[in-house]
Amino acid sequence: MDAQDRDRQPVPSNRLREELLGPGADLRNRAAAQIRETLVQYASNLLGPHRHHVNLDPESIAGSALTPLDADAQSCSNDDHLLARLRMRVWHTMLDRKKRRGHSAQPLTENPADTADGPLTSVGELERATIDDERFVAFIERLDAVAASERERDLIHLYVVRALGWSEIAVILEANISAMKVALSRARPRLLAAVTAPLRPTLSAEDWAATDAILVSRVEVATACAVLGLDGAALATTFETRILPAFRDAYGPHGVDCLLRLAGYARR
Repeated sequence: MDAQDRDRQPVPSNRLREELLGPGADLRNRAAAQIRETLVQYASNLLGPHRHHVNLDPESIAGSALTPLDADAQSCSNDDHLLARLRMRVWHTMLDRKKRRGHSAQPLTENPADTADGPLTSVGELERATIDDERFVAFIERLDAVAASERERDLIHLYVVRALGWSEIAVILEANISAMKVALSRARPRLLAAVTAPLRPTLSAEDWAATDAILVSRVEVATACAVLGLDGAALATTFETRILPAFRDAYGPHGVDCLLRLAGYARR
């Protein structure tokens, strides 16, 4: 990239951070209010009609994400970085509340309006599915249970669940892309085992052998066919008619999308 190209690149804003860290109370309050409004809208969009449930109130979720705002402002490099970190915290708070056993589904209004905020992107649909489909929540819980650290959990959520690109993830996690790819590669066998093993009792021995070869061990298709005694068409039919439907029943359609993405066979 030459100097002229660099000049055309948008300059990241730093206004919110400067106001939060500055001496003026009015400016600090203004920046905090703007950030809160942004996070409330973000949470509301994720939740859809579920935003009327007591435990999933967008105002409450956004408020939880804003602590500690001063420390976040100091450690982030610009406003985009700060907002990305806070949105990720909103996402985790929403998941944690949804995963609470016996969480209240009592609406805040007697007849909550089922309003729409325009067409959703595939990522938006994926995020909303976390609330709508308990099977998808179970899928995420299995991944969370075997995450080696909070940072690995964040990487899993951003890449596998939210389907963000590596450049976006690098900004949010302040990490080198190559290092993150290596980390995911090392974690992948453990994660795949965690989400596939529960279905082993429900599959035939032949179908589990195919599942283990393709989704867990991730061997080449030609090698799997040779080991399983199947041709490529028969193996594809096995997955399409028996194996993937079983995983779809267990984890929902978005869970299957994430499973394939984790295994390296799909990427949004």
